[in-house]
Formats: sequence, C-alpha cells, structure tokens
Amino acid sequence: MGGETERVVRLLDRALGLLAQRPDLPRAAWFWTQRGPAVHGQTRGDGRRALARAQEALDGLHPSRLHARVLALAAGWVMLCEPGPEAIVEAERAAHPRRPEGGRGRRRGWCAEDGRTR
Repeated sequence: MGGETERVVRLLDRALGLLAQRPDLPRAAWFWTQRGPAVHGQTRGDGRRALARAQEALDGLHPSRLHARVLALAAGWVMLCEPGPEAIVEAERAAHPRRPEGGRGRRRGWCAEDGRTR
C-alpha cells in the first residue's frame, strides 16, 4: 500500500504542476484536497498545508460546493489535530461561509459576515 500512496502523491504533484502552468483554481483546489490525506497517509505531513493551499486557491471566487467541502475539511482537521478556540472559528467558517468581497448575485443559504442569510 505504501508504494501506491507514493504513486498517488506523485500523480497529484504532477497535476498541480500542470495547473500551475495553466491556472484553473477550482480544479487546483480539488487536487490540493486530495493531496492532504495522501501526504498524511505517508506520514510526510499532517495535510494542513494542502488544505490551506486549497483555501487560497478558492479565495475570492464565488461560493460553491467545493468551497463548502474545503471549509468542512479544514474545520475537521482543526477539530482533530488542534482542538481549541481556533477549531470553533474554523467550524463557524464552514457552517457560515461568506460571499467574496465585491461578489455579485445572491446565493441562497450563504451568510454575510453578520450571520444573516442573504
């Protein structure tokens, strides 16, 4: 199994390298979410950096299912690996994501900074 996980990480790194040449931020975010658990499975890291990169890739884009998934994964990681006040903040971000600054249109169920649904 260890060889297969290493192969997965290599394939993910290759995909991310290709995406660096021709940026597709949502696709890159998806690959980063896949890389986190693969790296963690190899004990080459805890996966947090990959989740942070996924969040960075989605910054400023309109909320989506992928946004929700990345936020939920980040919240779960913090709850398991670094419980404390930061874990609550991450969980609230996952439960009440906001529209990006200057975002247009209304997205049902997405919350403003004050917590009210817009």
